[in-house]
Formats: sequence, structure tokens, C-alpha cells
Amino acid sequence: MYPPLVAGFLLFFSFTLIIISLLSLPSLPSLAPAGLAPPRLRPVHGTLMEVTWDPPSQPHGPPPLYQVERTDLSLSDPRDLVVRGAMFPGNGYHRFPSDTLPVNSDFTGLRLSFRTRASDGLLLCAVSPGNQEEYLALQIRNGRPYFLFDPQVINSCSTHR
Repeated sequence: MYPPLVAGFLLFFSFTLIIISLLSLPSLPSLAPAGLAPPRLRPVHGTLMEVTWDPPSQPHGPPPLYQVERTDLSLSDPRDLVVRGAMFPGNGYHRFPSDTLPVNSDFTGLRLSFRTRASDGLLLCAVSPGNQEEYLALQIRNGRPYFLFDPQVINSCSTHR
């Protein structure tokens, strides 16, 4: 069975409800709460879900305490496509090790693919150590990509006009 699809998002959440009595755990099954219905889930958006449930029809003692925890599934669906790379929710960044862009060597290139929801933002920024005189940046401004760089020294065997 496939997980529910809500507003374009597949829901992969696992919820566990633990009921703890204030006095003690019942030792006889006949003393346990009866008539427990599963919780009702209503997705609000990609990161928020409303969880509601009814109290037991036969509580047998003091009212139970409910604790709701969300855990991500490790291997949610083997049919899902695996997308390699860094993905951000909109306000994060990824700091690469300093040897990602080699120092004092010919740099062969950089290949990026991206999809954004905002019309402005910084996609890539690489600066030299120290006072950061050499830099490379890729940004989006008004929905258009801009490539900025200042390598200080360009070793080239051809002239471009």
C-alpha cells in the first residue's frame, strides 16, 4: 500500500501512542483501558500534521496521559528515486571541506543543477582563505542567475574580447 499523497507530498510518518497510568501499569488485562480507537491524522502542510484521538470508552482508573513522538523512517519506500546532493528547506547551507576546490591547480569545472522557489538567493559561494580576495559566487537575482568571480590572476593562453 502506498502512503497517502497530500498536496503533492507523500506522507512518511510513523506515530506511536504510549498510554501511562498515574498509579501504575495494570497487571490484569481486564483492568486495562478498553475501547481505544486509532488516532486521526490530518496533514496541514509538509511539516505539520494535526493528530486527534478520542479517550478510551472504558478508562478503568485515572485518565491516561498521552505522549506523541514523531520518528522518521529509515528506509521509507524502496521505489522512491534517490536524489544525490545537498537539499535545503530554504534557510540552510552546506559547508564543503577546503579541499573541494583544489589550491594551486587547474580547476576543471563545476557542474550544478538547482531548482528554487525564491527569485533571489545565493546558490554557491567559494572564497580564498585569509582576507578572501579571490572568490566565486553564483546567485539568483530577480529570477536570473548571475555568476560573479574575482580570481586575481587568470592564467590563460588566449585572449577573449
